[in-house]
Amino acid sequence: MLADHGQTLQPIEGKSGRTIAGDWVDSIEQWIQWAGRKAQAPQLVYGRDRATEHHGVKVLPWQRIDALAAAV
Repeated sequence: MLADHGQTLQPIEGKSGRTIAGDWVDSIEQWIQWAGRKAQAPQLVYGRDRATEHHGVKVLPWQRIDALAAAV
């Protein structure tokens, strides 16, 4: 999903897994390269209950999806 913020776009991806796989952010990183300056901080939602960051991507548990909605 892309959240449109006018001059920027924010990629948001969802994964059902509970363990962060190394390749989860590959597509987000590729999109950021294509988008260039229009890219905003990416976020990923997953199936565990702990927020973290992985390769510069903010990773949120699905229980905190309200924080994601507030940011969009």
